[in-house]
Amino acid sequence: AVAILQAATEAKADHPYLERKRVSPVATLREIDAGEVAALLGYAPKSRGEPLAGRLLVAPVKIGTQMSTAELIDEAGRKAAIAGGAKAGGYWAAQPLPDDYGDGLTLLIGEGVATVLSATEATGCSSIAALSCGNLPTVARAMRERYPAARLVILADLGNGQKDAEDAARSVGGLVAVPDFGPNRPDDATDFNDMAALRGLETVRRCIEAARAEAGA
Repeated sequence: AVAILQAATEAKADHPYLERKRVSPVATLREIDAGEVAALLGYAPKSRGEPLAGRLLVAPVKIGTQMSTAELIDEAGRKAAIAGGAKAGGYWAAQPLPDDYGDGLTLLIGEGVATVLSATEATGCSSIAALSCGNLPTVARAMRERYPAARLVILADLGNGQKDAEDAARSVGGLVAVPDFGPNRPDDATDFNDMAALRGLETVRRCIEAARAEAGA
């Protein structure tokens, strides 16, 4: 993972995945050609049996403050983590995280890279991606331990991930924000990135600011 990150260059705004998701790159995202990744790893990363292709985004995954693996995202949006790397409890941060106890910090915790990029652009808050719904509670608890004074807001995806987001918020005394698409939600619209594309960043900001506490938090 470190070798790939060192070989990668800064992510460009014209990366097809970022363009399709309508988000801008940040300094913690890099990119590298799939062929170079295969040469470094000794195998071609695959998603559901399909090799990743073209320009790959590199999202370094950390557990605590140490890099444990990286999530790779190709131009078509296929994703794969480096084989053998620890991902459980790991997160990708959209910006460097502070070293204090979280005084005055509002930290948004979502599932995917595009979701947290949209949320950060809408709110200006720091954000991290747990990279799967099942990882949300573990990451939230780690962030609560690291930042006892912070306001933690868990960004739910509609569907399978919503219960995990609610459980995560409840376990850390945090808040949960659920995307609101109104009465005409398309079937494939589930997260805050979808909401930003359909309803705009200002609507996303208001929705996140209205985040509620979970019963029993």
